[in-house]
Amino acid sequence: WSSDVCSSDLAHFHLDVGGSGGIFSFLFVAYKHTLFPWMLRRADSVVVFSEAQQELVQTKYRVPLNRIRVIPNGINVPEKPKARTYQQPLSRLLYVGRLSRQKRVERLIEMLTYIPAGIHLDIVGSGDEAARLQALAERLGVAARVHFHGALFGTQLQAMYKKADMFVLASDRE
Repeated sequence: WSSDVCSSDLAHFHLDVGGSGGIFSFLFVAYKHTLFPWMLRRADSVVVFSEAQQELVQTKYRVPLNRIRVIPNGINVPEKPKARTYQQPLSRLLYVGRLSRQKRVERLIEMLTYIPAGIHLDIVGSGDEAARLQALAERLGVAARVHFHGALFGTQLQAMYKKADMFVLASDRE
C-alpha cells in the first residue's frame, strides 16, 4: 500500500458495529482498530446517514468535519404519506432489508408465535440467511403467516409499504 491509496476516494460509513461473534470476528475487530480508521482519515469525503454518524466519525475516527457528507437513508416517496386510522386490529407487518445475521429477522418470525394468528409478516429482501429464516418459520409453525418476497424496488416496494399496517425492524443497532 502506498500513502496515496485513498487520495481521491469516497468512503461510505454505514454503521459502527463490533464483531459478530463468528469464527473470523477477531479479524474484523483488528481491521476496525487499524486499517478502517486510517482509510476514513485518508478519504477525500466520507458519506454518513445522519448528523449523529457525522459526529461519531469526526470524534471517534478523527475525520475532519469538512470532509464528512450527510446523505440520509430512505426511499423515494412522491408525497407525504397520509395518516391512517384503524377501525380493526393491525394485520400486516412489513420488514424491508437484508436477510443477514446482523438484522436479526429471526426475532420477527419468533414474535409471530406470541401474537394473534391473524397477523402476517411480509419480508422484503434477500441475503445469506433466507433459507435459514424460511426453515425457522416452518419449524415454528408460522410459515403460512410469513411471506418472503425477495428484493423489491420502485413501485413494487412502494406498494408493499402501502399495504402494510406497520413497519418492523429487529436489529440491535441501526
